[in-house]
Amino acid sequence: MNFELVLIERSTWVASELAYESNTSVDAAYRSSPINLNSVIASIWIPRTQITNISKNEYRDTSLFLYPNGTLEYTAYRHVIVLCRMELDLMPFDKND
Repeated sequence: MNFELVLIERSTWVASELAYESNTSVDAAYRSSPINLNSVIASIWIPRTQITNISKNEYRDTSLFLYPNGTLEYTAYRHVIVLCRMELDLMPFDKND
């Protein structure tokens, strides 16, 4: 048996070396705004959630934002088909014909 789902994966981690909120070389107007890193997402290592027994795993609509304090937030919509073992038993009100 298998089941199919759309999984929203969201990971957040802090890279303090990327913080720019107190960096005076960054224009003050930009020190409080997050940066969209979607254009370089393929070049950045991103921690991924591992799911066992997958027969299909397709990433869709990924995004990566860097916040002024160095927090990175990764979001991905995944189309997943998972294989699972399913034992069929008679339920209490089923009839055994």
